[in-house]
Amino acid sequence: MMKNTWNKNVKRVKIGIWIIILGLLALMVYQNQNFFLARQSLGLNLYFKNYSLPEAVNIFLFFICFLAGLFLAVYFIFFDRFKLKKTNKMLNTTINTHLEKISLLEKELETLKPSDQAVTLSTEIKTPAGENKEKE
Repeated sequence: MMKNTWNKNVKRVKIGIWIIILGLLALMVYQNQNFFLARQSLGLNLYFKNYSLPEAVNIFLFFICFLAGLFLAVYFIFFDRFKLKKTNKMLNTTINTHLEKISLLEKELETLKPSDQAVTLSTEIKTPAGENKEKE
């Protein structure tokens, strides 16, 4: 019960933080409308050829850069996730082969153990009556 209310409170706090972040971002864009709505063109000079894009609004260029960064982040996250899945599958197959080997060795031990003799292990070590248990 306590965990459920904790999760609800954490979710509310996260929503509140995102609202604050988006509000500050909107405030920054609103206060700097002159910059974000100005038109600029991007150019690339390669010494042998000049490339230039048509004029675009700065906020559009910021949006394109944001999306490019987002796609790169998602790409690397999925790349790592697939790599971890591959490692996980490999480790699971290793575990399964080890478990099969253990069961095979246990069966072999059962066949080698004489069935008419009971094997008992004693965990207590007995000392002769005249000796101390602790030697200094």
